[in-house]
Amino acid sequence: MQGHPEAPPLWERHVDIIFKKYKLTSTTHAPCLYLGLVKGKGALLMRQVDDFALAASSKRTANIMFDYVDDELTFPLKRMGIIHMFNGMDIDQTRDYVNILCPTYIE
Repeated sequence: MQGHPEAPPLWERHVDIIFKKYKLTSTTHAPCLYLGLVKGKGALLMRQVDDFALAASSKRTANIMFDYVDDELTFPLKRMGIIHMFNGMDIDQTRDYVNILCPTYIE
């Protein structure tokens, strides 16, 4: 599919179907941002083409969601653990909050 002029919308549709299968709903103003529950725990997933970032209350919840996605793809996801950068944005994660900053992107 890579290189085909219709590849981006076809990939977006494919991933959207996967996320909806697991009851994740895309937000109105940011269709690449999905909200839902994973085994009763809140999850926030961001999709940027074929990169995914997941905010979850525990590593177990994140792994369950990534296992769901892995089951639907022909290639395994590369699990990066806690991220510090996503799509050019700096991510500062603590126990109490997640801060998204852009100084690296601006530089």
